[in-house]
Amino acid sequence: MAEVYGAVGYFKKSREILEEIRRNDPLNPGSRSFYIVTLGLLGDMQGVENENERCKALFGDMWKFRSFGIAYHRLSTGDSVSSDEIGYSSPIFNLVKEHLDSPKDGLAKLHQLYNDENNLSERDITDISILAAYFGDSEFAMDTMKKSVRKHAVGLFKIWFPVMREVRQLPRFKELVREIGLYDYWNKFGWPDLCRPVGDDDFVCD
Repeated sequence: MAEVYGAVGYFKKSREILEEIRRNDPLNPGSRSFYIVTLGLLGDMQGVENENERCKALFGDMWKFRSFGIAYHRLSTGDSVSSDEIGYSSPIFNLVKEHLDSPKDGLAKLHQLYNDENNLSERDITDISILAAYFGDSEFAMDTMKKSVRKHAVGLFKIWFPVMREVRQLPRFKELVREIGLYDYWNKFGWPDLCRPVGDDDFVCD
């Protein structure tokens, strides 16, 4: 349920649920991982770093496969990120980390991976989307995010990371929101933390 709230942009509600899970089931790496995601989306980067340190101590080497949240948040800072700062391990990140300081080479590698591999998982595709946004290719990031959402709609929560802000400014983002019914959902149940209505039939997202 917390991931669903995160996907539709209700980060405060997601955090409430995850804090309860964290108290009742502290050794659940999945909920701890998503807790880090939610803390960062609410702007609590010190909380993100503190929780990441706790999880590294709790889960050891296993944590590197769960630590996508800290990796995505670090890519969102606007500063150049070194591969040493990305502890997250995934097929895509492991092949692209060495290009973090070279957008041209990084994007070339991402396009190669995307075009040559027919069995990409939802996680692989969203990793490509996040990295494409980091390298400055918002259109490619949007292409891959749309494909990911069609595979697993809850994965939409990854579009709310700060690194995806320019992607959210594309007209195609609004088209996707309307296509999957989110615009109608927000009108009925309330607007998310990063978006607000404009006039009778439009909206903007930070």
